[in-house]
Amino acid sequence: MSTGKLKWYNGAKGFGFIVPSDGSKDVFVHVTAFKEAGVTKIDQGQDLEYEISDHNGKPVATGLKLIEAPAEKSAEVETEATVEVKDEAEAEVKEEATAETEKTSAE
Repeated sequence: MSTGKLKWYNGAKGFGFIVPSDGSKDVFVHVTAFKEAGVTKIDQGQDLEYEISDHNGKPVATGLKLIEAPAEKSAEVETEATVEVKDEAEAEVKEEATAETEKTSAE
């Protein structure tokens, strides 16, 4: 089994990368690997054990195991509710920008 640290994970996109402890190239990790491992919260920099599998000729992390439990204030492995809140916030920002642009164009 390989070990490494979670470099980053984007829950909205459903993927991230692990930096292997042996210094080799970063390994892609998909949301399904977290779901299969029962991981619901993860920290950037979290120590992991994982298997490397081949997907369409590229290495991917599977069989994830957390080496240490994540801290209380962990990042969520994005739930639908979290995505909805982010989408609403982005929509509000876009609406404000559109209103400002229209106001400027009218002047």
